[in-house]
This record gives sequence, structure tokens and C-alpha cells, in this order.
Amino acid sequence: GGVGGISWKKRCEFFHKQVPTFSAPFGGNEINTVEHPDEVAYCRCRIRTDLLAQQPGQGLYVEVEVRRNTDNLSLAVVDFEGGGRSSVTFSPETGAVLRERKVRENPRAIEGTYIHLLPAAPAGRRFEGTMGLYLCDGHLAFFRRWSPASLHAARAAALAGTPA
Repeated sequence: GGVGGISWKKRCEFFHKQVPTFSAPFGGNEINTVEHPDEVAYCRCRIRTDLLAQQPGQGLYVEVEVRRNTDNLSLAVVDFEGGGRSSVTFSPETGAVLRERKVRENPRAIEGTYIHLLPAAPAGRRFEGTMGLYLCDGHLAFFRRWSPASLHAARAAALAGTPA
């Protein structure tokens, strides 16, 4: 047995398969095609900060590999429990972290602040590599690592005087 007739082993197996995937319209653990500009891909998992807060010193790390990128991208954490009214977004291309909060719905008003924590990429260069976020004791940190091929292409383009 178990809750709803599903055994804990089946729930654990389901969890293990679903956590590293994206929600619709993408599904699966890879995004190969984006049909609309400014598309948002949500991870299927949700971070339970209330449970994490009960374990001081325990953190959570989430990492995404970007193998090919023809557009701008970012990694964001949205407070859906608070009605989706606030977010923290990391742009690996600019090296900036942006904090936004919706202060009014009609007319719509958003307050935001940003800070550049890492050097920006050269103009026109798209991020390819690994980016992640680490959450621990109420603190949030972002990470980026450019892929070796992406760095090599950027250096070659710089030497040739063309954008990467």
C-alpha cells in the first residue's frame, strides 16, 4: 500500500524521474527547440524553503547545462507561494543579478534593483556552459562556468576581430 494505493517506492521512483525535467510546453530534461521569443521554461521541481529552513547548514544546489544558445537566457527563482510577486534573476551573459517585486497590479508597477557580480560577456556573445544556483540558510548564490568550446570560439573571434 501507501497513500492513495501508491507505494513509497513508486513515489520515490516517480520523483527521481520527474525532478530533472521541465514543465510544459517543453517536458523532458532537454530543451532543443524554442518556438516563441521570450519563452519561459519552468523546472518541474519546486524548492520548499520552509523545509530547507528547518535544516540549518543544509543547502540545495541546482545546475543547468547550456550546450547551444542562440538567444538571451537567464536563471530565475520566483516566489510562487507569495503569489509570484517577486523574483531573483541571474543573467550569465551580463553577470548581473536582478531582484524584482511587483508592487501594484493595476496599473502594473514593479520595483527592481540589480548588481553586477561577474564580468559581462563581450557584446553579442551568447552564454554556453553551466549555470547554477545555491540556496542555504536564506542566502542565494548564482554560478556560471563558460564551456571550454565557447571560450575557445570567443578567443579565436577576438583574434580575428569578429564577434563570437
